[in-house]
Amino acid sequence: GMAANMEEVLGLCSQLQPDVVLMSLQAPLIDSYDITYICKSYPQTRVVILSFSEDPADVEAALQAGASSYLIKGSGLDQMAEAVRVAVV
Repeated sequence: GMAANMEEVLGLCSQLQPDVVLMSLQAPLIDSYDITYICKSYPQTRVVILSFSEDPADVEAALQAGASSYLIKGSGLDQMAEAVRVAVV
């Protein structure tokens, strides 16, 4: 599934029960609190973050919120696939 905002993310999580959510922190109205909410509401679902920010504070905030991994946008497909594999193991 693909979602444009947090409401759609939660609807799809409820409907599809995904193993992994690949989530952009630059998406409208999505932040660290949303990561925490997904992780608590759907404990079987892992969250992998994509972001333009390389700021260690942003990485730490996402991981503290419950994200399984954090990737910089523009990472190669191999890196993205590995992040998803690691998240579900």
